[in-house]
Amino acid sequence: MTTIKVSDKTRTILAEQKVHTGETLEQVINRLLKFQLADDNLDEQTLKDMQEGLDDIKSGRVYTTKQLKNELGI
Repeated sequence: MTTIKVSDKTRTILAEQKVHTGETLEQVINRLLKFQLADDNLDEQTLKDMQEGLDDIKSGRVYTTKQLKNELGI
């Protein structure tokens, strides 16, 4: 294992990118690196849509499967 030194500002930015409370900063970095490496294949609209989805999850704007089934009447 290697330790890296980042500024408080960078650490805060990384922490804000967590998609769930249990996600570690290493997992955040790996996810961001994976997206960056795959970024060449994604257009701007796709990236925007993905960020909106992450923002929805962070803000709690999501439905459980049960809620969705009830809303759709299935």
